[in-house]
Amino acid sequence: MQLKSPLLPLLPIILFSALLLSSSTSKTKHGILEKPASFLMMNDTCTGSLGENIFDDGDFGRGSANILPNDPGIAPDYTYATSGPPQDGSYTITNNTGAWPGLFPTWINLQDNSSSPDGYMMVVNASFSPGVFYRQEITGLCENTLYEFSADVANLIAQGVTGHIFPNVSFFINGVEAFTTGNVPQNNDWNTYGFTFVTDPGTTSLTLSIRNNAPGGIGNDLALDNITFRACGPDAVITPVGINFVCLDNDPVTIQAEVFNSPFAQDFIQWEISTNNGQSWSVIPNASDLSYVISQFASGTYLYRFQLAASPENLSNDKCRVLSETATIIVVPLEYSITDTICSGSSYTVGNSSYTESGIYLDSLISSIGCDSIVTLDLTVVPDPNIMADISVTPPACASDGTGTIAITSVRNGFPPYEYQLDDLPPQQQTFFSQLDKNSYTLTIRDRFGCSAVQTVEIPVPPPLEVELGADISLELGESTTLSVVSNYQNLQYNWTPADVLDCQTCSRPNLLPLEDQVISVEVTNEFGCTATDSIQVRVSKDYPVYAPNVFSPNNDGINDFFTIYARSNAVNEIQKLMVFDRWGKVLFERTNIPVNSDIDGWDGFVNGKLAGSGVYVFVAEIAFIDGVVRQHTGSVALIQ
Repeated sequence: MQLKSPLLPLLPIILFSALLLSSSTSKTKHGILEKPASFLMMNDTCTGSLGENIFDDGDFGRGSANILPNDPGIAPDYTYATSGPPQDGSYTITNNTGAWPGLFPTWINLQDNSSSPDGYMMVVNASFSPGVFYRQEITGLCENTLYEFSADVANLIAQGVTGHIFPNVSFFINGVEAFTTGNVPQNNDWNTYGFTFVTDPGTTSLTLSIRNNAPGGIGNDLALDNITFRACGPDAVITPVGINFVCLDNDPVTIQAEVFNSPFAQDFIQWEISTNNGQSWSVIPNASDLSYVISQFASGTYLYRFQLAASPENLSNDKCRVLSETATIIVVPLEYSITDTICSGSSYTVGNSSYTESGIYLDSLISSIGCDSIVTLDLTVVPDPNIMADISVTPPACASDGTGTIAITSVRNGFPPYEYQLDDLPPQQQTFFSQLDKNSYTLTIRDRFGCSAVQTVEIPVPPPLEVELGADISLELGESTTLSVVSNYQNLQYNWTPADVLDCQTCSRPNLLPLEDQVISVEVTNEFGCTATDSIQVRVSKDYPVYAPNVFSPNNDGINDFFTIYARSNAVNEIQKLMVFDRWGKVLFERTNIPVNSDIDGWDGFVNGKLAGSGVYVFVAEIAFIDGVVRQHTGSVALIQ
């Protein structure tokens, strides 16, 4: 049964609103010529079925060359780079950033977002000003039709790297901004962005543009892939779903088209079939009903789907129709032949039988659905060719920095193409492995017949740079110490923090005079650019010790002739004020800004040129310490003549 949407009466209102949003003027903004909008933004991705991708080259194709040699001319505000990585204001088409020997250390190793090992993607190093890095004109569209535009975007700056600008991308239709990604996350992965819109009456062509909004400089580097522009429609499904097996002598099979939440006044469909696993499709003549009966079977795999549109005209236009999901019918043959080649030591299994020698074998096979088939296996077993490979190794500059590489420069004796596997990583056809930091790897090379060679590849990884400052330190206020570094490398560069308590920020043995409890850190760098850090906790005891004598005898005998304040000199800046009073509170002596421990700057016992009488006097001292603390010290002192 076909379901209709309750929103159908609102569609003319939506389309009329699209007319109100259209602009009648044109202007230029960031290199984009703005035209009348010619669309109604829906601000969401398609929730129903989609049509074929109108952008045939939206995945940028594929190729064995790491970088496409010729400029495709898709970025009007950027220059094309024929080697990687591209510099500011440039772009390139590549299948793997990890194959670039000069890859920026903050960039991730990235391949295109597909299962193809040589699929291309677009890599953009943003210009210093926002600019368009992709533009494409689309013609032959249908009016009053819902479309979806989407693309995969990756932030090329590695996760965890700080201080870099995030890419921020806008999508434009006829120069009018339709969608903005916001900051593309720094997550070492692809991110899919998209939106839907309705074309205005009379609109049959559009220009799509993509612009990077963020300024260039440090960061703002991105990759782009899988640009799609497709018609969007209601949910179009087929029953029975999934993969269906039938025997060659099976009864006729009926597949059913179902359309859910359709806004169309009438659903027009056309059945299609593919006999090459979806690489191409053929229209089935006179198959435009909701059900289709398959009555004649030949062994093989058949894919079925149906086209869906709101009118016969739209149905004939691949830019205006949507496609259902796919149903697969596999017809199991009564007899079939297999020709294969395996390597000596391997086996080939058919049903419950395994074969290890060359020959022609006849076997019967009953499938899981009960089809009885006769299998003829023509098997060739080739001797192990003793695969050998030449390997080039680049050790990492620093332990665990992931800059080591293994390159297979040549392979002999086997049967290409080859597959390469390093440890337990997924097998690949590329001959280059990067981001390595172990001492030893197991490399397995397999040829087309399964013959393999296994060898251990050693990478001379340097020992990790170590640095040790020793145990935490406890000091008295004003006490200094000399710091020293122990390391397993020589010829180091030093960077100490914080700098304000050290007499040298780049020395190997700086002097430390701390005023507070704090952490002291050092970063060392060796001649290969490797770094290591260590830190210690420094605790400062602040008891502010001050000594004032309780008696003095100003008799000019050179012993205790003056009264002053004594303290640890490296902990005190000065005695801001020293005052001496008699028992009635009269000031007998006052002096400011005098050095600590300076007898001659203290009270000599005289008042107005006469020696004061023997007795007890009161003093008040204000003492400024090196940490900015000012403390008052009071007491009494006895004068003895």
